[in-house]
Amino acid sequence: MGLILPQEIEINLHSSNITYYENKQYKIPRRIDNRGRLCVSKGTIMKINILDLPEGSGKKIKVSCDNCNKKSKIEWRNYLNSLHNDKYYCQKCAMKLFTKEKTRKTKLKKGKSFEQWCTDNNREDILDRWDYDLNIDEYGKIITPKDITYKSNGFNGKGYWFKCLIYPEHKSEQKSISNFISRKHEGSIECNQCKFIFTKRPDLIKYLKSEEDAHKYYPNSGIIRPMICPDCSYEKSITFNNLERNGFVCPECGDGISYPNKFARCLIKQLNIINNIYYKYEYSPDWIKPKRYDNYFKVDSKKYILEMDGGLGHGNKDKLSNKTPEETKAIDDYKDIMAKEHGIEVIRIDCIKSELEYIKNNILNSKLSKIINLNQINWLECHKYALNSLVKESCRLWKEDIQNTKIITNILDINRSTVTRYLKQGAKLNWCDYNPKEQVINNTKNKSKLIICLNTKEIFDSIANAGRKYNLSKSYICQCCKGKQKFAGKHPITDEKLIWMYYDKYIEEQNKSA
Repeated sequence: MGLILPQEIEINLHSSNITYYENKQYKIPRRIDNRGRLCVSKGTIMKINILDLPEGSGKKIKVSCDNCNKKSKIEWRNYLNSLHNDKYYCQKCAMKLFTKEKTRKTKLKKGKSFEQWCTDNNREDILDRWDYDLNIDEYGKIITPKDITYKSNGFNGKGYWFKCLIYPEHKSEQKSISNFISRKHEGSIECNQCKFIFTKRPDLIKYLKSEEDAHKYYPNSGIIRPMICPDCSYEKSITFNNLERNGFVCPECGDGISYPNKFARCLIKQLNIINNIYYKYEYSPDWIKPKRYDNYFKVDSKKYILEMDGGLGHGNKDKLSNKTPEETKAIDDYKDIMAKEHGIEVIRIDCIKSELEYIKNNILNSKLSKIINLNQINWLECHKYALNSLVKESCRLWKEDIQNTKIITNILDINRSTVTRYLKQGAKLNWCDYNPKEQVINNTKNKSKLIICLNTKEIFDSIANAGRKYNLSKSYICQCCKGKQKFAGKHPITDEKLIWMYYDKYIEEQNKSA
């Protein structure tokens, strides 16, 4: 309030103020005059509390400006007239501050209020985010959307305070409404904390060495920070946008296959289960070697290639080979021309971002959704598969007593030599007990032929193991594999007649139909 307290002041008592102070419960000093009457001597001085001065008093008091702290003396009546919301301002500060207030009110009379603009443009959601606790002017008065124009620059030109309605724990942020309204930066009104890794890409948190980074940086940030492999704890420093676009490629336990390509593999696997299509990963016919395509498949005798165009190459600068965008685009054009000459249609999917929704939407908007039904695809399963390391998956299968690289090759749909390489990597990390020398000895001892159940696509390393699972005689299964009978046994759940085939013959027939 500007007063320098505690403060008492001396006043002269006279006939016009004696009754006033008596009503204020002050004890007035009196004496008995010559006639025996009680009276107040002329010139009597009495101390009172400064707050008890009459409103029209001209008594000077000590005050301090609530804005600049300048100390001065001012008449009590002038002090009372200068108060604004119980605060005192010196003449210089008052002119400066009141001019702003007057200007703001003048602008509001001439222009549309921010509240009216939001109502006219159906943006009541912005009004709901207005922070009434922080939007306060210099005098302590709450500023509402009614009090400002839709072109207002806000506090010190930095805008006004807005809350986050999605996450109440997020702190309010200053936003420029003029930029938002003018459509220059429509996203400027959004909560920045909602764009951080913690909220937007929580799946990336496991790669951050410091979890605090998830609350400080955006997924597309070019800042270089230390990252860590969640599987083997290998550490390297990369940018957040590199992590978002290409995933964490670990040289110790990584499988060398990108997120988009693993996403596509799971997608095609599901399409095979639903529609029984023929497919092949890393398709490299003689006419395109040494180059190759990501995925090849057939639908109703028509041939297709599915290319997942990620962050490197495909018209972007390829950091691994130092090729220019023009050179990488020329490679894609060449591959497309060669495929067309051999009667194969190429479908390219933009995978510049390694995100579930981004790739899913691009697939749904591509030619692929027109040639085959994608309604039954489990997209989350594609995402989980893409995030998983095939090195770790190979080791998991090995530890589950599937200690046969041929079976693991079929389950994961990758090259047998690749499975061997993955198992060697895993053995170094103590993920499995794979020993190449022992495996050669075991393969020599065990000459049993692999067989496959065509109904379930299960692969067994021997007829004996298949017979044990389905409680069948080995001779029945053997006769079916040799083509001497059509089926052997029934499925215990579906009651479907089971058809068996030697795995080598099955692969041979699949290649012929390609």
